[in-house]
Amino acid sequence: MDRYEGLEKVQYIGPFLFWLLAEKGDRWRPVADYLGDMLKAFPQLPLATSPVSYASAEQQANWVLDSRLIRLCRILGLIELNPEYARFRSEDQQMMRRTALFEGVFVRV
Repeated sequence: MDRYEGLEKVQYIGPFLFWLLAEKGDRWRPVADYLGDMLKAFPQLPLATSPVSYASAEQQANWVLDSRLIRLCRILGLIELNPEYARFRSEDQQMMRRTALFEGVFVRV
């Protein structure tokens, strides 16, 4: 549906994102840091992308992680994006942190 065929295995990265949020999601951090951590942990993901002239394989993988994982967590109320950064104007500066709902479900005190 999102034109990223061949990247169905992104769903397996979800638990790793939950771990990242449990470990360092208590403060505002750049979304790009989380995406970078996921690509470091799963370096084979960019290899599954289809070559296109307008974006590198790593950029495509970042787009998939953002559209499938970050947005889903936001819709489910597990993360919040910093309202200081408009979604399209400052997307590369966007910050996120876990919500109280995430902490209640996934974080042990």
